Amino acid sequence: MPSTTRENRDDREPLMIDLAAAETLQAEEIRHWARDQRVFISSVMDELRAARKATAAAIRRMGAEPVWFEEFGGRDADPSDAYIAEVATSTIYVGILGQRYGRLLPTRSSATHTEYLFAEEHGLRICGNPLDVPDPGTAEQSLI
Repeated sequence: MPSTTRENRDDREPLMIDLAAAETLQAEEIRHWARDQRVFISSVMDELRAARKATAAAIRRMGAEPVWFEEFGGRDADPSDAYIAEVATSTIYVGILGQRYGRLLPTRSSATHTEYLFAEEHGLRICGNPLDVPDPGTAEQSLI
């Protein structure tokens, strides 16, 4: 694994840069990796419908499986339980954030925030995409 180090002027730890991590993957390598990935798309649905659709299409083009409410189908379970069950079967969480935080659940967080916390607690790879977030101090800003 190629790497380089740089000593700081004072006696702090050296800076280690892993150059292998900076290599660009070829499209075929990405598709090979992506075929085993389930990517959960989380956001307020009505406000971000177009962004959700574009995200799902990009995930499919990459070769991964998008996991999003629009394709869940009928469920007997409580909706928030169904969302968490789908996050649990995913390997990646993508949160798309906009102006609205969403309705508070009994957890005192929105569905998106609850899904994010579950993904974080269970070690999923996480990608957050704030499109047009409100001013600091709001509930959604705390999610960011």
